[in-house]
Amino acid sequence: MTTTNMFQANHEDAYDSDMDEGPDASIAFMANFSSVGCPSSSNNISINETLEAKTQTIDTLTTELERYKLKVEQLDTNRVKRELEMALAERKKRSNELE
Repeated sequence: MTTTNMFQANHEDAYDSDMDEGPDASIAFMANFSSVGCPSSSNNISINETLEAKTQTIDTLTTELERYKLKVEQLDTNRVKRELEMALAERKKRSNELE
């Protein structure tokens, strides 16, 4: 029973002491925060630079991908043309053999 009473008294004392120091602590925190400045401003610059570099990389890779897609289309077109020319040559050869 005595332990419970002491705990309650200690808890109340701790609560009261926190309340008394609360405003001073927040003022000190704001003073420290103001003197240091925004801690994330240099991080924001770094993040922005990284984001810009990644965006440039994506743009470069997208352009390169489009160029390769066009090249593949051209190669496919050339392959089809060659196959058609070979088929026509084979047909002409058979036609000449039949005459």
